[in-house]
Amino acid sequence: MIEQLQSYLANVDMQKMIHDGSFSWQFILSITIPLLLIWFFLISYQPPKIKFTEPSKLLVNKPTVGHLLVEESAMIQRSVKNNDLIVDSKHYDVIIIGAGVAGGALGCSLAKLNLDDLQSYDLHDKNYQSSNHKNARKLRILILERDLTEPERIVGELLQPAGVERLKELGLEECLSNIDSQEILGYGMTLDKQWINLPYPLRDNNQNQAESLHVRGRSFHNGRLLTNFRNKLRTFDNIELKEATVQKLMYSEKDGRITGVLYKEKVNNSNKKKTDDDVDEYAEHIVRAPLTFVCDGFNSGLRQPLHHGQVEIKSKFLGLILKNADLPYNNHGHVILADPTPVLVYPISSTEARMLIDFPDRLPNVDNGELDKHLFEHVLPQLPEQIHKSFVDAVKERRFKLMPNRSLFARPYLIAGAMLVGDSLNMRHPLTGGGMTVAFSDIVNLIKLLKLNKINDFSKIDKLDSIVLEHYEMRDRPVAVINILADALYDVCCYKYPELREACFHYLKLGGLFADGPIRFLSGMSHSQPFLLMHFFAVAFYGLGRILLPFPTPSKIMKGVNTIRSAVKIIIPLIQQHNSNIIVRAGCSVVRCLFWV
Repeated sequence: MIEQLQSYLANVDMQKMIHDGSFSWQFILSITIPLLLIWFFLISYQPPKIKFTEPSKLLVNKPTVGHLLVEESAMIQRSVKNNDLIVDSKHYDVIIIGAGVAGGALGCSLAKLNLDDLQSYDLHDKNYQSSNHKNARKLRILILERDLTEPERIVGELLQPAGVERLKELGLEECLSNIDSQEILGYGMTLDKQWINLPYPLRDNNQNQAESLHVRGRSFHNGRLLTNFRNKLRTFDNIELKEATVQKLMYSEKDGRITGVLYKEKVNNSNKKKTDDDVDEYAEHIVRAPLTFVCDGFNSGLRQPLHHGQVEIKSKFLGLILKNADLPYNNHGHVILADPTPVLVYPISSTEARMLIDFPDRLPNVDNGELDKHLFEHVLPQLPEQIHKSFVDAVKERRFKLMPNRSLFARPYLIAGAMLVGDSLNMRHPLTGGGMTVAFSDIVNLIKLLKLNKINDFSKIDKLDSIVLEHYEMRDRPVAVINILADALYDVCCYKYPELREACFHYLKLGGLFADGPIRFLSGMSHSQPFLLMHFFAVAFYGLGRILLPFPTPSKIMKGVNTIRSAVKIIIPLIQQHNSNIIVRAGCSVVRCLFWV
């Protein structure tokens, strides 16, 4: 294109063009259109999401990760010379770092694979079942978790219907049992004391008569779910679950592969009588495997060498537990569109409900009573009256939990022998409760790829590498809508876009397809970005109509234009970020230029 432009400029007769009057349009168009196209291409071009690299090159380009990577040969020499490092003699096919939601589900799913059956696996054979005979060849798996005690968290407490479906596909639905988990039937939303009920959508294909017509989510104490996952892991003979802290990823200087990990484990001196002054002793180990999964969560300490994205903290959640609260809608999540940011309430047991209060800026001081004053004077009046007593009791109990709301776009480095899964790879604002759904979707995708490629021998590292690459390239399609919706909906629900927030509420209040489409995205049951974009701008133009009617004035027109511009500012950068298609990205760039965002 540039060469054609140069050729045209060299041959153009400027004097003739000026004389015959064609200069005004022919010359300007011939110059500006190619320049605009070149510019759109340049600003819309995105390098491949996955960068092939080796640890040695990474250490040069990103020296801050040096403390997280170590050469295998150096570790072997240290074990020989100093005798202060244990080289584990056991051979494993897979190492999983972290036994949280992602690590637990991944470990159980891999442990169930029958390697002998994979050779005959057929995706189109609906009657295919993996045999579980006693001598079946299974993967040997090591899972390293820093702390195996049951945690008390305010993350991962609501699983959307699509996440429940993915868990069923993995054969792990039983992990939701015996933890007093609650069925979630939909959402209630309120603005200015008006309420709307948004039930989850109908199933696409309800062949099982025992199942409800509508899809359903589940909510629970996150720690209880983790305990179920870990208990399930212990039932597999081919899994070894250890309480240990992984310190570094180990790589081979010959081919640049991640070959294993360096970890620290507490020494068990059962013969020694322990006193209060004794300090725990730890031993360092190295262990090898063809493939290492890093699943150490949102606060990952091993993400840096495998990821070149930046974690963005968008706000903070203050968590409270409301006891015996009379919620407006039973078995529903609740979104209270408060000023300045939303408040979430949902049941987590038969007697408890979780409340999450969003703080976009500084959290008021707890010690001097500033937080209590803010909660009682500012938050309490905006809550439904029927939960006031439970809220007051929860504030007085002062069992506050604080969680930063992180966002991280999936931009992994591809280093052979290692792979990120779950929040260590990809995060979005937790307003929509999509994190576990994304993690389970990733695991389902990975297991399908292992079966389709008939990987029955993990020593064939070339095949493993191709699967990791294929997974990274494929994973974004089914989860992109969840990621886009989470960050976009948070911005819409904030008070900085009041017209857009009111438009969203009243658009959903219309019911029918106006509510069914958005709730399908929220539940994770629809993955269509074009339909998400259609509904998002339908909300914006619906808001424009509300502003202009019954009679447009200059101030109303200006406010309406700002509403459309706000919608473009929120959604288009997210669509652009989650698409590598050059045409889509160029189109997004054009729209951003038109609205100057």
